[in-house]
Amino acid sequence: MEGTVEILTHSATVNHGGGLRKARERVWANPVHYAHQMAAAMSKGTPVRVQVACDTYSTSRSFGHIPAHRSIPVLDAMAVIDESGTQLVVLLLNRSAVNRPIDVSFHIGSLAAHPRRAWSASAG
Repeated sequence: MEGTVEILTHSATVNHGGGLRKARERVWANPVHYAHQMAAAMSKGTPVRVQVACDTYSTSRSFGHIPAHRSIPVLDAMAVIDESGTQLVVLLLNRSAVNRPIDVSFHIGSLAAHPRRAWSASAG
């Protein structure tokens, strides 16, 4: 990406609405509601390039128009330097096909502030 940051949506988890539903006079939160709350700290930050090294999994069947996939990373990550420029905020997503904990370590390297250059970090 040569100094740019990839920003795209990997799932519909954070695409749709505020995440609140109401049916038969009961209100509940969809998972997207909690995703919005967790990611709020990133809203005014400066995106940081992240490299993720992790296990992968594959699917063997298609579902409707969604084809089978190979080598899906079990983790996804986004990072920003907060609005004050003092904190690195990292959001990790466990995309594993199996409900299990994942050990995570971060290798930050060196972060150097400059108002016109991109920040750089890596997580693994």
